[in-house]
Amino acid sequence: MIRAAVIGLGTISAVHLDAIASNPKITLAAVCDTDETRREQAPDGVPFYPDYCEMVRRERPDTAHVCLPHYLHYPVSRKLAEMGVHVFCEKPRP
Repeated sequence: MIRAAVIGLGTISAVHLDAIASNPKITLAAVCDTDETRREQAPDGVPFYPDYCEMVRRERPDTAHVCLPHYLHYPVSRKLAEMGVHVFCEKPRP
């Protein structure tokens, strides 16, 4: 079973959460957003974190979907790769 995480719970995250939920080979390990009011958007029983590095250290996802504003794609994706996490990121920008 692949353990996936979603970083950023903005508008596009719903597409990623649905894709993860529809694949029987993937389980949603955790979600993350710096805006703690978005905790309510986390599916029931899925851990929520305001810090993605802490989330990775605690939950050990195999992959992370980066659903953040474009300017954050590169630094977050790079850090995830350094932490040994596979990255799913659309339109990354350095």
